[in-house]
Amino acid sequence: MADRFFSNEMPDFVPETSTTNSTLSDTPKKLSFRYPTENTYSLHNMTHLSFNPLLFSHRVIVISASSSFILLHTTRVLLGLLTWSLKLINLPRRVTFICGRAGVCALGAVLAKHAGDERQLNRFLQIKLPSDLPNELLYGRVGFLSACTFLNKHIGDNTISATRMRAVVDEIVKDDRRLANKVRCPLMYERHG
Repeated sequence: MADRFFSNEMPDFVPETSTTNSTLSDTPKKLSFRYPTENTYSLHNMTHLSFNPLLFSHRVIVISASSSFILLHTTRVLLGLLTWSLKLINLPRRVTFICGRAGVCALGAVLAKHAGDERQLNRFLQIKLPSDLPNELLYGRVGFLSACTFLNKHIGDNTISATRMRAVVDEIVKDDRRLANKVRCPLMYERHG
């Protein structure tokens, strides 16, 4: 029976040392201190995505938007990636924040603002809201409102006016009251209604 086991070749457990708050604040300094051109090259290779219109997928869009969001924060240290990250944004078909056009356009507008590209900024701020959207966060009007809030936070107050956002809120409440009449409750929400 003694020969039915493997000897443990891993080193013994070493407990972690405690981290301090200064560790997180030192991260941008550390990123900008060592090898900025090498970091840029490596990050470019890691996040390089090629889009094939024949293989269109919403997952690719979410990945490209996520990559651009990561690059937005990274470009505070590595400024050369800002214009390159604008190229990652591809416009999908639906208006939503997380899984569609409004989020991608909002992120593109913030990136264009930081890059100083007014033409791209105005292009990304032209988000059209179709009337056939559901009222949910992932695929609907609430996602559009999230994108508007994101723009107002990162570009400046009143980038998207309160009256435009209020019209969307009123539409959501009106639609949900209509749905609630079927089941006799004050408000009713449904997913992909």
